[in-house]
Amino acid sequence: KEEDYHFTTVGSVKVSNLMFGQWECQQIDGPKVKLVQVEGEGDVVATRRSMMESLVGTKYEGKFPPHVVGLNCGAGNAQECIVHNEEFVRGYKDYILGLDNDEATPAEQLRGIKKGKEAAEDIASYLLMENIYVLDFGKYKDPREMLDDGKAVELGKMISFEAKRYSPEK
Repeated sequence: KEEDYHFTTVGSVKVSNLMFGQWECQQIDGPKVKLVQVEGEGDVVATRRSMMESLVGTKYEGKFPPHVVGLNCGAGNAQECIVHNEEFVRGYKDYILGLDNDEATPAEQLRGIKKGKEAAEDIASYLLMENIYVLDFGKYKDPREMLDDGKAVELGKMISFEAKRYSPEK
């Protein structure tokens, strides 16, 4: 780090890399039933934690390790990230998009900026699969905001029971 607000990494950071959390998902034995795609690293941690907390005290506690991944280079590169990891994504029975509940303003769209809703649209229009579902976080921007507000169990249940089949807006 030579200047303020700059950072360095060890290795490479490219859209062709694995998604955040993908390595963990590949190490889990058993059927590949449900993959949850969120936006950032913090969202991955919040979603995994919420899914595990929602099973505490049930007969399923500890039996279903969550498969959660995050985009490795942000919403603007979502489609390209999925292109490079398509085989992994298509290996699941259900693909749930839990990207941020925000969208670019008209001024941002003119500059080519994409946010959660545009990223979900890009991913779904590329994959063209029947098994794509989306989450609606309501008043919350993302999974991390729900967790911070003490809604971990609600988020876990939302992922399991309230994801809605994707319907394109375009």
